[in-house]
Amino acid sequence: MNFENFSQGTLLQYGMEANLPIFVKFAPEDFDPQLLNLLLEMKFSLVGKDEHKKAYDLFTSHAMGRILKFVVATPNILRQIESARESDKWGNENIFNSGSVKVYRCKGVAVMVYSIRMKEWEAGGRSDFAKNADQQSVRVMLNRFLAWSMAPLGIVGFWGKAADKNLELVKQAQSGGEAFFIDLMRQKVYSQDGIFTFNHFEQFIKKEKLYKMDKRKASREEAIAFLSMATCWLDPEGMATPIRQMVHKASELWNFIQVSNDQESTQENSDPANSKSGLSP
Repeated sequence: MNFENFSQGTLLQYGMEANLPIFVKFAPEDFDPQLLNLLLEMKFSLVGKDEHKKAYDLFTSHAMGRILKFVVATPNILRQIESARESDKWGNENIFNSGSVKVYRCKGVAVMVYSIRMKEWEAGGRSDFAKNADQQSVRVMLNRFLAWSMAPLGIVGFWGKAADKNLELVKQAQSGGEAFFIDLMRQKVYSQDGIFTFNHFEQFIKKEKLYKMDKRKASREEAIAFLSMATCWLDPEGMATPIRQMVHKASELWNFIQVSNDQESTQENSDPANSKSGLSP
């Protein structure tokens, strides 16, 4: 991608304060304004025109620089997005190989063509997909992009949120599409509430029903098991070894506390909007 193509349209950067080489771009005239609003809510930052050259130099010079370009899907791609597939019975997300790349499909939302080794990725959907599609699904798709693109940078993502001094972990179906990312190299946490250093947080927490106690400290093995279930990584072949290693490393950073939540509902099983993928995390 040359500078002219890189600089055209609206350009956003994730983790701008940490100078991460992760970008998203789209032509604003092609998409409903809700796409920009959603990206800003997820803490992507607009790159001013006067900063495009600096951003381009970062993207091209960094071996792990990645950019996701949104385009309006062709009629043929739209049929793929909307059509029923055998894998739909496992959830609204599926991934399949197409030559040297992978295709991620979120039914009714968009498709994304990517490869961990490629710098330029592309996502296609309707011009109003960020407005009319299920918002949780759109957020999930964007967090998949972040999880895949930032993994080579030593960053691992989990479903949940930064809540005060806690990192609250949940399963994907309970997350509302919200996630946080732990940067093991820079010792930072990226979330929808901002960027924090490791020492800001005291513990991982997981809310669930506990009997005869308000909370308990989980064992290291229990922590690894739930972190593995809560990771944003998704691949038909299961969790890649580097992701598994980062999960183990993350489990060492803070204590893992299970907190009583007697009000925990069974929404995951009863709410069709919270459909989950049948692929391994």
